Amino acid sequence: NEAAEILAPFLTRMRLGRPYVIAKWAQSLDGQLITPPGQSKWISCEASRRTVHRLRARVDAILVGVGTVLADDPLLTARGVPLRRRALRVVLDGKLRIPLSAKVVSSSKTTPTLVLTTPPAIGTKKAQQLRRQGVELVACKTRSGRLLLGDCLSRLLEREVTNLLVEGGPTVLRAMLDARLVDEAWAFVAPRLIGGKPQALCLTEVVAHADPRGTTVHRCGDDLLFRMRLTDPRRGKFEVQSSKKPGLRTSNFAL
Repeated sequence: NEAAEILAPFLTRMRLGRPYVIAKWAQSLDGQLITPPGQSKWISCEASRRTVHRLRARVDAILVGVGTVLADDPLLTARGVPLRRRALRVVLDGKLRIPLSAKVVSSSKTTPTLVLTTPPAIGTKKAQQLRRQGVELVACKTRSGRLLLGDCLSRLLEREVTNLLVEGGPTVLRAMLDARLVDEAWAFVAPRLIGGKPQALCLTEVVAHADPRGTTVHRCGDDLLFRMRLTDPRRGKFEVQSSKKPGLRTSNFAL
């Protein structure tokens, strides 16, 4: 079992033909992933954010949806920690809504950025402008105009991505979980109440279906970090059953 844990990313790559996926998010006690306008964008504490930077420093790629880029303009790099790898930054953007002024675009000549988009978008003027900035674009398979997540992960595997950190917003994270493409979940829970309709990814649902042997709780400053194993690396079998689409096939899930 210990050997399988150490080899989990490699085993996932060989048995499932895709990268090992870690989904990470921060939430309040009442299930909010986004702070109200005018407040600090950070839900988690400084200690939790430093933990995330250490995680970023050891993965091959970091993936977000274009909605996160539009809302937060993240740099998606590891800062202030020892750097084991310089992660490829990946953006899911079927319509190329990513601004040319975005940090992941303006810094792409020093830190690689890959945009996964649709075939119609790949030949547009916006695509040419992004390439001139140093951004790599790849057209992925679609269904009803939406990117197929399974094909997106296959394209990343072609680029030697074995460890993938998904830091997208609620839409991308829920889609990855529903598609049964998440191997491990890191949920940072902050001791604060924000109010409003919960946006969290059904933490109780994820915890209930995670492997008890692979679920741990850690203190990160004022926050609690729930680390949950969602697959068995020895069998390459997804253990979590989606509450929304229990019979969904990974290769057909679109975002």
